[in-house]
Amino acid sequence: MADREHQTPVAAGAAAAAGPVGARRGPEPLDALRHRDFRIFWIGALISNTGTWLHGASVAYVLFQMTDSNTWVGMSLFVSLFPGVVCSPIAGAIADRLDRRRMLLVIQVLSLIVAAAFAVMWSSGVRSPGVILAVGAVSGIIMGFGMPSWQGLLADLVPRDLLTAAVTMNSIQFHGSRAIGPAIAGVILSTVGPTWAFIGNAVSYLAIIGALWVVTLRPSAGGVPSKGVLRDLVAGWRYARSHSGIATALVLVVAVGFLGNPIVQLAPAFSERVYKVDADSYGVLTAAFGLGAAIGIYLVGRLAQRFSRSGLLLRGLIVLGVAVVGFGASSIYAAGLVCVLVAGSAAVGLGVLLLTTVQMKVADEFRGRVLGVYAMAFTASYPLGALAQGALADAVGPRGNELIVGSIILVLVGWLISRRHLLAALEPSTLSSFGTLPRSES
Repeated sequence: MADREHQTPVAAGAAAAAGPVGARRGPEPLDALRHRDFRIFWIGALISNTGTWLHGASVAYVLFQMTDSNTWVGMSLFVSLFPGVVCSPIAGAIADRLDRRRMLLVIQVLSLIVAAAFAVMWSSGVRSPGVILAVGAVSGIIMGFGMPSWQGLLADLVPRDLLTAAVTMNSIQFHGSRAIGPAIAGVILSTVGPTWAFIGNAVSYLAIIGALWVVTLRPSAGGVPSKGVLRDLVAGWRYARSHSGIATALVLVVAVGFLGNPIVQLAPAFSERVYKVDADSYGVLTAAFGLGAAIGIYLVGRLAQRFSRSGLLLRGLIVLGVAVVGFGASSIYAAGLVCVLVAGSAAVGLGVLLLTTVQMKVADEFRGRVLGVYAMAFTASYPLGALAQGALADAVGPRGNELIVGSIILVLVGWLISRRHLLAALEPSTLSSFGTLPRSES
């Protein structure tokens, strides 16, 4: 009885993956949407995150128009995400102690207030880049406190055997909104102006607030920490470091976040300086990353049933490196669009592959804290990468930056191939280190 009631995420993942090719496969990502509460949460999150990406694309566009600087665009992402580096681990420890839904409700209401204040500020004529960055920093702090609770809540919305499907679908909605939001931004920016984009972001928070209000959560199997937030935080760090699979996933998500994700932050510079296109085309270029991301995540969810995680990871890194180099080498808008779409598919697909690895390996009582560490790793690497690549793009040009970054990714692939024991730590025990699932001997 104890073994069944307290089956670890690793055991659950191994059970889902066990068996020969052609045997009964695990749940499909769409299976998670059959559960009412997850479906409500998913729709609300899709609407809210669409507003968030609508806002982000609009901020990047207006900042580049105001300053003609990639560094300023990189700084806008940095101040909106980097506060999560400090906040996420602390929030992870808190998420294991408090009601996650109530915590998320408070956070979403605060986010709505900040978004509405930003819309009012812009509509009143405030056009200072410094003020824009300050408001972004406040939003970043709030978001940092919400990320671990958001990821941890997924385990309370679906049965354990559907956790990987829920994580995959959550990532699909997040990055699907990353395609929808910027596409809408391009239309709004070229027609009625950025004010309405910022208003749309504020209104979109009502969807997730309503969803969180009506969903019913499943009882959590996790225990309640009792040593204090600081000690719980340290315990979460030690737990993550002591598990080689989790530690390896954290290191790799830093690499992907720093090198791959900032490609979309250079979209304003490519649109204006390289492709010389209008706001509509800028929105499409930015949306291509999100569309590719949604495709990549779904493909990873399907391919993970048949191939090893390490094999998918190496292939994904190769695709990402080639796409980034291709983006830098291209001077044609259509070719750049394809490269951004492929880069989004690879970068975010890799991210969800690593996140599901952590979700499957972590024990319930450490879930919030370890996801806080994961959120910190991502929220540090992405904005630092955007800041560094923005400065590099101003020095060598946006195309030169992409050629350098893509080459580094391909060098990373070679380094990982020479140290396969690191990637082997990502695998469930039933999987071979590389390639396909082991075949039955019967």
